[in-house]
Amino acid sequence: MKKLLVIWVMLLGLGPAKSQSRAFGFKQLDSLQKIAQRKVLVFVYTDWCSYCKAMEQQVFNARTIQEELKQNYYWIALNAEEKSPISYRGHTFVFKASKGVHELAIALMSDEKQMAFPFLTILDANNQICFQYEGFMNVAELKKVLAYFKR
Repeated sequence: MKKLLVIWVMLLGLGPAKSQSRAFGFKQLDSLQKIAQRKVLVFVYTDWCSYCKAMEQQVFNARTIQEELKQNYYWIALNAEEKSPISYRGHTFVFKASKGVHELAIALMSDEKQMAFPFLTILDANNQICFQYEGFMNVAELKKVLAYFKR
């Protein structure tokens, strides 16, 4: 009976929950790159952006995207309106109240004057920007981009 109860509890824990890849933070990135160098996918979003929410739910929950990110990338989700300072590569980025956006989000985007969300940036293992994309990207499109840049 105890064995059955243990198995039942384990199955409840493994139930239909979504298995979303864990996003890392910029604080962890330098340490991670020392362990294993990978490209970095940065997903810049806002809480009010419906396209951002759709990408989180539809694209980043897709098994093929999760597997690609887990195997070949470090994935970072950055709220463009984050109020806390973020230290990265020896620089502390802060929220710019005058613009309503975090400095790090601005640094990752291609046009500071025309910011649009969601925004995707791929950094190489040396933290240089090698890809930028503004707007919604579906699973098939992101899969192609990730496959191209994983080389």
